Amino acid sequence: MQQVNNEKTAPPFDLSTTSLHADSNFEKYLGDVAPVMHFSTTYKYGNSDGLVYSRDDQMTRRRVEQVLGCLEGGYCLTYSSGLSSVNAIIQHIKPTKIYIKLKEGYFGCHDVIYKYRETIQSYLPKDSPYAVEIIDLSELNKIDVSSVSSVVVVGNNNNEKNDLTQKQQTLVESHELMFKAKNLSLEETIKYVPKYRTLIWLETPNNPTCVLTDIEHYSKIAQVIGAYVAVDSTFATPVLQKPLALGADFVMHSCTKFLGGHSDLLAGAIICKDSEAWRYLREERTITGDDLGNLESWLLLRSLRSLEVRVTQQAKNAVELAKWFERQINNQETNCHITKVMHPSLENSTTREQYELWKKQMGGRGPAILSIELDTIENALKVVKYLKCFVFATSLGSVESLVDYRYYCDKNCSPTLLRLSIGLESVNDLIEDWKQALKQL
Repeated sequence: MQQVNNEKTAPPFDLSTTSLHADSNFEKYLGDVAPVMHFSTTYKYGNSDGLVYSRDDQMTRRRVEQVLGCLEGGYCLTYSSGLSSVNAIIQHIKPTKIYIKLKEGYFGCHDVIYKYRETIQSYLPKDSPYAVEIIDLSELNKIDVSSVSSVVVVGNNNNEKNDLTQKQQTLVESHELMFKAKNLSLEETIKYVPKYRTLIWLETPNNPTCVLTDIEHYSKIAQVIGAYVAVDSTFATPVLQKPLALGADFVMHSCTKFLGGHSDLLAGAIICKDSEAWRYLREERTITGDDLGNLESWLLLRSLRSLEVRVTQQAKNAVELAKWFERQINNQETNCHITKVMHPSLENSTTREQYELWKKQMGGRGPAILSIELDTIENALKVVKYLKCFVFATSLGSVESLVDYRYYCDKNCSPTLLRLSIGLESVNDLIEDWKQALKQL
């Protein structure tokens, strides 16, 4: 996908080549092979790159957004963290209805959504029909999508631009009405606010259970009810899953995780299907100051160069390790401490529907995350002390393997659950590490 601030369309390369060369048109006048790290916050007026102030635009940020936009097939904006990018989508759409899995997924996304509702409702009357509703995603399954033959995807048909433009224009008009209503009374303001703005928020694979959600199915539902679809694809990355190609309007990443991949940067990203949405979000980002810093932009660009080889190997390791854990259930050799394994690749431990969706939506690969449950809370907390190759820490997606006790921060999780982020170590060493740790319980 062509980036809006790039002069030429990126060449049609495969994923790894795109990671390395999608930004090759930038800074061609320099002889550096590695991207230059720019630290300046301000620029001389009239420079050839059109830069003025780094909060608005900066060369390294341009480059990393070009690469990530091309990897996802859309238009990218980077942010100071994953949650700041979640908040940017919410504030841009200003939904009055949000569909999400209420007791599943990353608690931080839920916190952003509930804080948004709290803020909106603080200036609405209690009985207002415009209050924000947060509804469980399962309610949408009542909607018949049999009449929707395909989702609207950029590049698929001639009607796509009209559909996207109409959706974005409706949003812009509603924003303008809200802006004009600032000097009106509360009662008058309510008349100007559209009653329904709907957002379907999907997280797939789900944190920490790795449950998958059918993006194409919910994109069809969105077409029926006139909703936006945003997908948190942090666990998958563009290597394993392409939400825009399945009908989503926005893809969100916590770049701190797999895209960064080295436990050394904090970043988020939104990739838009529509260039107009990109323009409005970019303007809003400049105002709020949620842009990515100069150093973080360079670190992220460095990491994207090796994204496919990293994630492909991590995902391969995770599938093999998940199968090994599955064999440890009721296995006397490791003292029968493993009671459950959560990973969509396990045909025997997951539903047929999940297994088939894994093959269809993720190409039968990854994710590089899995979760296990042990027989007791005591053993879940004890086994991590015996591990040598897994760091006992939160976060995920790094080149080194991590193990996290999720109940510390998310009480919706089982207190016997451990989430494993699989790194680039030898999978044989990882298996032996768990084998020796389990035997010590």
